[in-house]
This record gives sequence, structure tokens and C-alpha cells, in this order.
Amino acid sequence: MSVSVSNPTEPPGSRADLVGFGHGFTLSQLEQITTLIGPVGEPLLIKVPTVGARDDLAVVAESVVAELRRRIPSLESRRLVVDLPGLSSLAAAVLVELHGVAGHFPLVVRRASSGDGHFNVVEVIDLDGLRLRARARR
Repeated sequence: MSVSVSNPTEPPGSRADLVGFGHGFTLSQLEQITTLIGPVGEPLLIKVPTVGARDDLAVVAESVVAELRRRIPSLESRRLVVDLPGLSSLAAAVLVELHGVAGHFPLVVRRASSGDGHFNVVEVIDLDGLRLRARARR
């Protein structure tokens, strides 16, 4: 497992808001996330609609993040940890929308199959930290 760098918007050790866009979290996965980044609040599950080939992903992402903002109004001052939707293009659009409304990228949960039909949290990726390090390489 990999430990991420703390999200710069919150002090290390502060409680993070855990958001799932699709699948819920098992007790074991919650423990794994807590081990990696510290305390998290009660997981919040945001329903992601089925996306068709002709759907505008920007509109879908905006509606998904709008639902999150209804439930957590002050995203810009929160430490967000998200489990992205499975559709990669929608995940990218959700990340852009989150960055736009929060002013920073969230931490992202990465799960991998343990081979027995279960998924473990293997990493929490600090996207904002990655962005800052990439900017230094310009």
C-alpha cells in the first residue's frame, strides 16, 4: 500500500470527507483508507446515472458534483477523498468539475482485486500533489 502526501488544503490528521461515485465501501476498505490517510467521516455515496453514448459528459459530471455540493456545500474548504466513477471519461469530467468548484484536486482512492472476488484499497493518490510536482517540471 502507498501513503499519499496530505492534501494541502487541510492540515495532516484532519478528518476527510469520503465520497463514493458508484460503489460503497466495506469495513475493511474503510480501515485501509484510515490507515493510509487518517480519519475519515461517514462515507457519502453519490449515485451516478447510466451514461449513454450520446450523453454530454460535462453535463453529467456537473449534475453529479452538484449533488455532492448539495450534501457538502463548502467543498473548497474540505479535504475530499473520492472513489471515482468506473467510466474513465466520466471520471475525468468529474475531476475537472470538482477542481473547478473546490479549487483543488481531491485525493483519489485506488482499489485492486485481491484475487478472491474482493477489492482492497491499495493507494490513495494525492492528485493536487501530483499536479504541483508536475508544474515544477515545466
